[in-house]
Amino acid sequence: MVRASALFSAILILYLSSPSAAQDLVPVIHLSTAETERAQRLSQELDNAQERVSKADSARRAFYETFKTAHPKLTGLEFTSDFRMAFSPAPWNSAKRAALIDFAELTPQEQQKLGALYEEVNLSRKNLDQSWNDWWTFQHDLVISHIEKPGPVSPVYLPTGIQLMFPAGWRNGLAFTPDYRVAVPRQE
Repeated sequence: MVRASALFSAILILYLSSPSAAQDLVPVIHLSTAETERAQRLSQELDNAQERVSKADSARRAFYETFKTAHPKLTGLEFTSDFRMAFSPAPWNSAKRAALIDFAELTPQEQQKLGALYEEVNLSRKNLDQSWNDWWTFQHDLVISHIEKPGPVSPVYLPTGIQLMFPAGWRNGLAFTPDYRVAVPRQE
């Protein structure tokens, strides 16, 4: 009995002190040719959308800085929604009944340029949102179609508001090889 107990203890100590091979294994998804092509396309669309937002924001900032330099009197520069005026917000002063602001009227060319910049910033951000939604939906579709759900699952909410139950470890998205042929769960 003592011998069996000692043997069991030795085996338990060896088991606990040895690295577990199962801990080193990561589940994998091998993408089909069509899935690989789609992943590459969606990834490129996302990169393009991010670049478009960056360019639109840079152009808007450049316009803002140029206008601010031309009108140094306007601090805390803001533009009206009709693109006709720029102004400095009035500080709160309870002693005055009317708040007066410093302003400058925009030329028709400035109005047109500011309107176009504003529209491009909004369109580029909407495009980026759509690209992110498409990318995440694609990743979730891959997991749903390739991974069985044994064991614990956790909820994931798609951009459309749909809730899916995902296998534990897959809810943070996927990490891909550079050729997009293999995907593994993204680590937190």
